[in-house]
Amino acid sequence: MVNIIVWLIIFVVISIFILTGIRLIKEYERVVIFRLGRFNSIKGPGLFWLMPYLDKSVLVDLRTRVIDVP
Repeated sequence: MVNIIVWLIIFVVISIFILTGIRLIKEYERVVIFRLGRFNSIKGPGLFWLMPYLDKSVLVDLRTRVIDVP
């Protein structure tokens, strides 16, 4: 009985770890990924996974902004 509870706790912890790293990026956005503070890669639109607590993502918007000039 104790063995089943231990395996259940391990499964829940690993599932939470995996689910916290899932990201969804829109079509007009890109993400720059830093691993431990150093540049790692650039991800395009879609679904991808980051390693929690190791990776940091910075969102970059690619849309054109219009500014009125007086």
